[in-house]
Amino acid sequence: MPVNAGAHYNYMLGLDDNLKFRVNRKTKQEYVAETLDLEYERTRYVFSLSKEENNKVAGLRKRYGFHKKEIIVGFNTGCSTLFPNKKMRVDQHLHLIDRILKETDFKVILLGGPEDAERNNEIANTFPLEIISTPTNEGVRMGAVHESLADIIVTGDSFGMHLGIALEKYIVSWFGLSCWTEIDLYDNGVMFYPEKLECAPCWKKTCPYNLECIDQIDLDGIFNAVVKAAVEIALHRA
Repeated sequence: MPVNAGAHYNYMLGLDDNLKFRVNRKTKQEYVAETLDLEYERTRYVFSLSKEENNKVAGLRKRYGFHKKEIIVGFNTGCSTLFPNKKMRVDQHLHLIDRILKETDFKVILLGGPEDAERNNEIANTFPLEIISTPTNEGVRMGAVHESLADIIVTGDSFGMHLGIALEKYIVSWFGLSCWTEIDLYDNGVMFYPEKLECAPCWKKTCPYNLECIDQIDLDGIFNAVVKAAVEIALHRA
């Protein structure tokens, strides 16, 4: 049972799927602040690299041949094994990356953890010498170093998305099974979600249907969002 008045809404979210999936418009930060009887100030979360790690970022940019004015698009390709349907299919990643390579001059890097190594290898092998697959087995801190290379991050609802938010990257995110209303991109990104799909969000570990939320990912919308963000970033740098 909730131990204070502020915790009651959070408590009810755990009991009432309609409240959590259909009615709620509060971000997780907002209702957690209420739970703790704290004034909600919408303060963004931050992940800071050390001086040594920033030097590693500079070294990687030099190694990969990235120039200051180039737009780097990072694809956070996977998610934890707890909710495996939080990730796109490989063919969807291939479609997006192929369009970026053919229609823009952006550079593409692949991001992820150990559970994403196999799919990242598959994606990278489809575009030999055209994209960079960053290491997936060097730990969270080096994962942040590699994610720091990107200007724009295309991602599902995962740790990589939250890390990108904390690194102040432009986030192009998509949602299916999880609650997009609980996420705050702090005015530095865009969300895609299946507005008219009755079963989404659902927070199910396995889909009783045909993964329609993944089939309905707006790939054209994501590509256009990446291009639009890149134009704004380039103008800011000029």
